[in-house]
Amino acid sequence: MSRYMSMFKYAAPGFAGTAEQGPASRAALLRDYVASQGLEMESIYYSAGEWDMVMVIKGELSASILANNWRALGSGAFAESVSFQVFDPEEFQAGFDEAEIGNWLPPGSD
Repeated sequence: MSRYMSMFKYAAPGFAGTAEQGPASRAALLRDYVASQGLEMESIYYSAGEWDMVMVIKGELSASILANNWRALGSGAFAESVSFQVFDPEEFQAGFDEAEIGNWLPPGSD
């Protein structure tokens, strides 16, 4: 199962809704929505930095992750989002192992 991190910047209506309903209520709503799409939300965090919210979602299809981001932007609650696939340490190591990074030599350097 692939894992994606999505970061969001609130639009004014999204910030107002979170302030009115509370972040825990909004997080529960998002968890339920993500689950209804056949995906799993591993974590959700709010930030006081450049991005207002960060979610880590697991799912089989990257198109589902992308569609969820588009729906979020289309809702008017968010002004901007960015998503990318992320890996735990073991998954990242598997990439090194498959690429044989430790055994690689530039051509002509034998």
